[in-house]
Amino acid sequence: MIFGIITAEELAGFFKKSPVNYSDNLLEIVECINDIFDALDLSKALGRPPSVEIHTEFQKLFDQFKKELIVCSKETNVQLKLSTAEQILHHSGSFTRGRLLVDIKPCLTRDEWIKLFFNYWSMIEIADELIDDLKAIFKNEDMSAIMKKYASKEDYKAYLDLPDTLTVHRGCSTNSIDGLSWTTDFEKAKFFAKRRFDLFSKNSMMLIRILSDIRCPDEQQKYLTLPFEETYIAHANVNKKDCLFFNDRGESEIFCFKTDIFDSAMFEDLEDIEAYEID
Repeated sequence: MIFGIITAEELAGFFKKSPVNYSDNLLEIVECINDIFDALDLSKALGRPPSVEIHTEFQKLFDQFKKELIVCSKETNVQLKLSTAEQILHHSGSFTRGRLLVDIKPCLTRDEWIKLFFNYWSMIEIADELIDDLKAIFKNEDMSAIMKKYASKEDYKAYLDLPDTLTVHRGCSTNSIDGLSWTTDFEKAKFFAKRRFDLFSKNSMMLIRILSDIRCPDEQQKYLTLPFEETYIAHANVNKKDCLFFNDRGESEIFCFKTDIFDSAMFEDLEDIEAYEID
């Protein structure tokens, strides 16, 4: 590679051997994938971004790399560098990033994984299947202490300004009312309700986004055959000490397992969601 310009043949050369063959020295694989990231980043910095063909080839090979790397890391108890884990998550899609974040946890220290969680949680879509995993991870954690150490200064200041007990809202579907992500902003809950409603509608843009992100045919089929679920907006009371707060996307998100749901409303069309108000 010269000046960061990488060909499809060179790219494929990094993946001629299965990562499992490197079980005694997984760092060799890590160095290979870092070389690819460096080459692609340098190409862009020099004003010569990789062609669509090379980018497509990279993404296809990288998808396979992620799967095999995680399996190999778990089997050999090899710790990944934080920078490598960040690159893996950065180059993953928002609908696959959550599962990957949980799966990669055994390869990192507790401190490194929580840093990743704070950096990427807001860039994860549809985390319903992660509830049990994340409950187990945070079960014995002091959420207030985690906020103080890992949250951005802006989010931590906003967190401190929240009352000790607060009312939160969640736009969701039937089977995900008791979810992880809530918001103090009622209008944001309506936004997410409308987006979830779209998932079950004809010509769903939400479904198109999911299918373009999830390349595994079996996983795609799961979303293509989703049974219809009604759309809800739920309301709950939570204790601040049980919560994490994220506002890097302006969503006033409350991440919490211990919610006291006191009301919910079901909707049959988008107009009803738009017109919905609370006292």
